[in-house]
Amino acid sequence: MHYHPYYCEENIWHLAKTLNRSDAAVLYVLNKKDYSKFYWQKTSLSATLPVFWDYHVLYAAPLKSGLRILDFDTRLPFSSSAKLYCNLTFNLEKEAPDPDCLIRVIPASEYVKHFFSARSHMHTSAGVSLSPPPPWAPITEGDLFFSTLIDPKNEGVGKLMDLASFYQSINLNKINS
Repeated sequence: MHYHPYYCEENIWHLAKTLNRSDAAVLYVLNKKDYSKFYWQKTSLSATLPVFWDYHVLYAAPLKSGLRILDFDTRLPFSSSAKLYCNLTFNLEKEAPDPDCLIRVIPASEYVKHFFSARSHMHTSAGVSLSPPPPWAPITEGDLFFSTLIDPKNEGVGKLMDLASFYQSINLNKINS
């Protein structure tokens, strides 16, 4: 399985391509005010201490037992129930959902077909890499640019939901409707 730290959008693209599920979705977690708070992430010193991501990309697939979230960077099981994942990752049992946290839901098949990333977002303005790149080539066949996906003002790609609405949709098992 393809995995490289700090390249979640590419990790999930490869996962979605490998699993090739027509009922799955790719989830871009972004924030109107730059950063979202995530608990239970491997980059944190402790599961109870948050990390702040400018965006994070997840994979969601419905099973008979309910919607599952796959996240390479969580301390939770790689495949976790969406309810458990959201409750712990966004600390929803102790904190109200961040109204600025948004989830962009994109059909996985569309993401695989159209995603494009030349990795420019992983370089400073001086061209210095913020994190070593993955050993595989950048994903440059598509026309759906990474910058479009992380723009909270762009409502034209996928379904953009606030965290509270997303959480309600997983409780109703209606993520793709």
